[in-house]
Amino acid sequence: MVIAMACMALAGCGQERTFGEYYLHGAAWLNQDGNDRAISELDRVIRAQPDNTAAYLRRAEIKTKLDRFDEALTDLDHAVRLQPDNPEIFQRRADIHLEIGQFDAAASSIDHIVRMRPNDPSAYMTRAVFRFQAEQYRATISDLDKVIAMRPDHPSAYYFRGLAWSNSYQPWLALADYDKHIQINPNNAHAYGSRGVAKERLGQHKEALADYRMCLEMLDDSPRHNRMRVAVERRVRELKNSQ
Repeated sequence: MVIAMACMALAGCGQERTFGEYYLHGAAWLNQDGNDRAISELDRVIRAQPDNTAAYLRRAEIKTKLDRFDEALTDLDHAVRLQPDNPEIFQRRADIHLEIGQFDAAASSIDHIVRMRPNDPSAYMTRAVFRFQAEQYRATISDLDKVIAMRPDHPSAYYFRGLAWSNSYQPWLALADYDKHIQINPNNAHAYGSRGVAKERLGQHKEALADYRMCLEMLDDSPRHNRMRVAVERRVRELKNSQ
């Protein structure tokens, strides 16, 4: 049916566009700077079909791209009321909260996904990352414990748990997790840098220098690595001067 409607539109038919046509051609409209037109069409659809969850989701997506975050969240709230068991809606809501720095709210949205998918390690992993950014380190560790119990070979879970232990001033536990991460994924420069910090805090200065040097060797010249390179080089100089 959607294809038939699209053909009519392409043939110059004067009929009013439907949501199906918008959904088919929405990306092209947006590329042509048709955001206002698309939102107006979705406004019309929602007035006619107030229970159309897909329309709320699409309008929220466009408003998010326009940085109209409060309006996007309102649309997602409507979508939640229509489909309270749809994890995609909560994930989108969490993504917006993350974008605007509301980490507690982001983690709260992921709570719903965890309840719906209690055996999904990715749900706990996502919530752990949000909780870490909200500086909820105990809760972060609790989520990562669950991830590791389900996926003992999950390198990121060990790395983030190491960061949480480190920020909780327990470098000996952080060190054990960094060791495990590097055992699984030996090519992560950030893991060597973080392990160097843990070793330095434990007074293992020679070992910390070795990790810092390994980290520097693995960093490339991309902008995303420049900041870490500067920080690690500073730690190397300070450690050498202290000796």
